[in-house]
Amino acid sequence: MSSASAQPPVPGAAPSTLNAAPQAISSGELILTVAALSVQEYADPPADITTAAHVQAALTTIPQLNPFPIPLLRGRVADMCLYSRAEQTRWLHDMAHDICDPVNKAGALWVRNMSSGDWTQTAATDQLLPAIYEYRVPPGTILRLSKFSERHKKSQTSATGSGANMRLAVAARDQRCWISGTPNSLTTTNSHICPKRMGDAMASHIYNEFCGVTADLSIYNAEFGILLFLSLDCMFDIYDLGLRQIGHNPDVYEAHNFHLDVPVDQMTMLGTALAVMPGPLLHGRQVHPPQPQTADPVPPPGLLRWHYMQCVLRRFGTDDYKGLPNIKHHELPFRSEDDEDDQFEDDGSFDWPSAVFDRGRMEASVEAEQAEQRARVVRWVSMPTP
Repeated sequence: MSSASAQPPVPGAAPSTLNAAPQAISSGELILTVAALSVQEYADPPADITTAAHVQAALTTIPQLNPFPIPLLRGRVADMCLYSRAEQTRWLHDMAHDICDPVNKAGALWVRNMSSGDWTQTAATDQLLPAIYEYRVPPGTILRLSKFSERHKKSQTSATGSGANMRLAVAARDQRCWISGTPNSLTTTNSHICPKRMGDAMASHIYNEFCGVTADLSIYNAEFGILLFLSLDCMFDIYDLGLRQIGHNPDVYEAHNFHLDVPVDQMTMLGTALAVMPGPLLHGRQVHPPQPQTADPVPPPGLLRWHYMQCVLRRFGTDDYKGLPNIKHHELPFRSEDDEDDQFEDDGSFDWPSAVFDRGRMEASVEAEQAEQRARVVRWVSMPTP
């Protein structure tokens, strides 16, 4: 860490109000906060968000009166270290940037000494501690917190779309599951990085903000999808599985298991229970995007960064953050054409505790049976003619 300081990190900044409103912190807990005086809250959005003008209206902010720090993430430091891994504090700093200031990344991360009350600016290589961290920005900087996404269950109506074209494009581009390497087959599917019911306009905004590229894209553009094994798609779809970019290499990611009920050391890369079907572990598995086999580019790291942030928010996001006005992403209320792509009727939750294992085991069995059928055909074709 850098040298300690009992006062704010930036000249002229107002002292942290955390001393005036101390957070109740349990032993072994880590809390990430942001100074509320730097944050504005979202105004009421339009009823429908289908155009760029609607998006801008939905992102309009107004001053808020809360003087106390806003807790953003909270959890046992031992649990967060499962995801920070070798990155240590850099991981938490990146999460703070993405939640608070994904474009400019103007803030710094400070940690409070729980004994003395002094604040110290962190270094990327510092070990994560059970403590209160605060993301601070220069005086006068106004933050607009990133919104969090919830997947909705399917409704009864339908709308036109290009889901089938997207599925074909993603399958032709990737030709294998990003994580397991399973060749494209009945056991793989196109997995959406952003919810398809988010709509084109908001998806384009996320692309622009997190990728730094101005583009007007359809939510069915192939860059919004990756090919995954079916059971992994179930997890990826509801933010139980994320891909964390390692360093600044766009070709190296780690798969991180965020499933609340399955320990990270008990799930294989096929999304099955280790005790049921032994195999390489999912969590921490190094992932290399498939070399594109078509002109369609693979998703840029910024999109997968947005999806990974949603996984972190789902696992560690606080009720204080999720309770902020209009902080949840708007999604279209009707069933989209691409909902027909989903293999299971409920894409918002699993129907029973072992569903992810049962489905993964079923899909793996299907794959094994198909491989055996292909082998039998090869043996039959290779038999000598009488």
